[in-house]
Amino acid sequence: MTAADESPTIEFRRSARRQVARLVIVLLVGGAVGVVFNLARGRQWWDGMLMLPLCLAVLISSDRFARPMGNGYRSRLPLRLTGKHLQVAGPGDITLSIDWSNIARAEIRGGLVAFLLIEPVDPDQARPAMRRWQWAGHGQSRPYEIVVPLAYMTPGRDLLRRELSQRTAAADRHDV
Repeated sequence: MTAADESPTIEFRRSARRQVARLVIVLLVGGAVGVVFNLARGRQWWDGMLMLPLCLAVLISSDRFARPMGNGYRSRLPLRLTGKHLQVAGPGDITLSIDWSNIARAEIRGGLVAFLLIEPVDPDQARPAMRRWQWAGHGQSRPYEIVVPLAYMTPGRDLLRRELSQRTAAADRHDV
């Protein structure tokens, strides 16, 4: 493979703008529902609007507690796709690199709460080599499976899905 054929590096990160946009949309919809509910019951439209800041606090705290804590080797964003391998960030300065030819499965699951499942063919060829259940996280069902939460990811899931299919297919063609 020549340098011209090599795929560009793409980095998927967590976007604070997407997180804030979600919270604003939820609050606006909640406020509109509250206004309609108040008007339908014959109350003043602003009754209960002081509950919106409380709802915001509950949303922020529930989002924080829904994610597993940063202990252990749980994977997280950023996720980097290079021409030769896929890199997943872990806690601290740990970054796991898996060659495209060493990926048995890489698929996105979930709708509202999406996550990426990655499973290497040979865990010993990953850098650093993987131990059983080392990258254990919420939703993991196999000993060498890596689960990467994709909440508020930028660029989007469609680009990630397309790049994963292209790069794993290209690696399969080069192995033959």
